[in-house]
Amino acid sequence: MSSSRAPEDHYVEVEGGHLYAEVAGSGPKVLLVHSGITDRRMWDDQFAVLAERFRVARYDMRGFGLSTPVVGSYSHVDDLETVIEELEMVEPRLVAASMGGRVAIDLAIRRPALVNRLLLVGSAVGGARFEDAALRACWAEMSAAWDAGDSERMIDIETRFWINGPGRPEGGADEALIERVVEMQRRIVELLPEDENDPEIDEPFAAIDRLAELTMPILVVVGEHDVSDIHRNAEAIRSAVPDARVVTLPDTGHLPNMEAVVVFNRLALEFLG
Repeated sequence: MSSSRAPEDHYVEVEGGHLYAEVAGSGPKVLLVHSGITDRRMWDDQFAVLAERFRVARYDMRGFGLSTPVVGSYSHVDDLETVIEELEMVEPRLVAASMGGRVAIDLAIRRPALVNRLLLVGSAVGGARFEDAALRACWAEMSAAWDAGDSERMIDIETRFWINGPGRPEGGADEALIERVVEMQRRIVELLPEDENDPEIDEPFAAIDRLAELTMPILVVVGEHDVSDIHRNAEAIRSAVPDARVVTLPDTGHLPNMEAVVVFNRLALEFLG
């Protein structure tokens, strides 16, 4: 399939609903997994580029984008496994950001033969604690805004914190990028469960304690100004996994693929190819 054609739309059935996915291109399989503050659109600057060389798919996790809202208990890891099977993404190269990185790592530990390699962007790791003081202050501000019924302020606080990063001077990130993420955040808020709880089923292990079991090639990309916890996760992966390396992109926050597009795409094509 030529990458110049429109992507194929797919609705992957999962227990309690469906997940929306797009697929384009031909060749080795690449699957993009978004962060917890975005949806599949965070990969807009990578999707068509990767489709020139790969059979590439991206999807909205449940509770995001065009997928089903969360109803009852569920597992993002189970959902990812279902997406791989239903879209016939055999032994995919997983490109996963933040929360999506946690999901991808958990799947790679659960079923290592299923995953060809991992490109992680500002990745969380299951079982790793969030201790950054600036992040905890951000969460407190967000909670206060939510309790006051001001979801727009909550969204603005979270988006600016993560995209700018706590270590970068105010106003560092492009405002157009901020608005792109704000739009995705609004959709996330629309799809929140009515009881405000997210009954995600955790894996029966803490990935932070089992990183050494990962034997596939791993590239971790981190923004210079991301929170200290994310940098610590990257170093934990590099230290535990024989075939892992870390690249820090200067003057970027939590989602460097959306800021340093040209540099990130070059790294991705080299690593995935």
